[in-house]
Amino acid sequence: MFERRVPPTIDYFMGYTGGSDTLAQLELRFPSRDAAIAYAERQKLNYIVLDDRSR
Repeated sequence: MFERRVPPTIDYFMGYTGGSDTLAQLELRFPSRDAAIAYAERQKLNYIVLDDRSR
């Protein structure tokens, strides 16, 4: 998931939370760590690799 760049807005009248930061809603999945790294580099994205310690 991407970190939120803009805080969410709260609509007190309707009772919902909204916002204009669509990347906060995005989750990407890849078949492997190498595929994820390759995607990030092709898109010129900054990334951090975290090892899964649950295995």
